[in-house]
Amino acid sequence: MLTGFLLAIFTGLTWCAIGIVLSRCARDDFDAVAYSLIQGAGSAAFTFFCYVRMEAFEFGQALPLILLILGAGVVNGTSQALVKRAMSRGNHGPVWAISQSALVLPFLFSCVVFGERGTVFQWMGTALITAGILIPVAGEFRRAKEWFLPAFLSFLMFGLCQIFYLFPSRDPLFSDPSHLRPTLVCLGNLTGWSIVGICRGKRPRFSRAVTAAGIGMALLSVFSLKAFFESLDLLTEHGLGGIGIPLVVGSNIAFFSIYALAILRERNSPRDWAGLTAVLAGIVCIAV
Repeated sequence: MLTGFLLAIFTGLTWCAIGIVLSRCARDDFDAVAYSLIQGAGSAAFTFFCYVRMEAFEFGQALPLILLILGAGVVNGTSQALVKRAMSRGNHGPVWAISQSALVLPFLFSCVVFGERGTVFQWMGTALITAGILIPVAGEFRRAKEWFLPAFLSFLMFGLCQIFYLFPSRDPLFSDPSHLRPTLVCLGNLTGWSIVGICRGKRPRFSRAVTAAGIGMALLSVFSLKAFFESLDLLTEHGLGGIGIPLVVGSNIAFFSIYALAILRERNSPRDWAGLTAVLAGIVCIAV
C-alpha cells in the first residue's frame, strides 16, 4: 500500500513538471510550441516501443479507440496552450490549481450519464473545488478575467479529456488489448500543439534548451505513465482505488504551489490562498 501512495505522489510530481515547463514558457523566451512538438513526438515514440503490443492490434477493432483517444489528446494539447496563455497574464499558482481541478467533471458526468451515486464527501469535495475556482476572482472579475477566462476554459477542456478517458474502462467498444492509449494520447497532444502552431502563424523557435527540455520530458512521461497505472493497481488491490487520481492531482497542485512560492516568489492574495485551500480540501473529500 505504501508503494502505491509513493508512486501516486511521484506521478503528481511528474505532472507538476509539465506545469513548470509551461510556466517557464510563459515567463521566458522559451517557445511552448517548439517544446511541445519535440515532447509530443518523443513521447509517442518512447511509449510506442515501451507499451504497444502489435500482435494484439486489429485496425477495425481499434478504430473507435483511436478516434476517441486521439481526439482527447488534441483537446489536452490545446488545453495546455490555454494554461500557458493564462500564466502569461496572471499568477501561475492559481492558474495551475484551477486547470488541474477538472477531476470533478468526470465525477459529475458519471453521476448524470452512468447513473452513479456520489457519496456525501464527493459532493462536498465538488462544492469545495467549485468554490476554490471562484474565490480568487470574487469581487474583482474585471481585473482577473484576463487570466481567469483561459484558465477556466482549460479546466473545462481538461475535464472533457478525462471524460473521454473513462470510456475504455466502461464500454467494450473502446477496449484496448494492444495498449495503444499512452501512444494515442501523445499523438493527440502533438496534433493539438501543431494546430496551435499553425493558428499562431509563426514558425517554432527551436533551441538547445527547448530540445533538451522536450526530450527530457518525453522520457519522463514514460516513467510517469508507468507509475500512474502501477499506483492505481496497487491502491485498488488494498481497496483504495478511489483515492488514486485525487492523490495524484492533489500532490501535483501542492508541488506546483511550492514551486510558485519558493522559485517564482509569487505574492498571492488572501483570496488566492483561500481558493487553493478550498481546492485541496475538495480533492481530499473526493478521495475519502
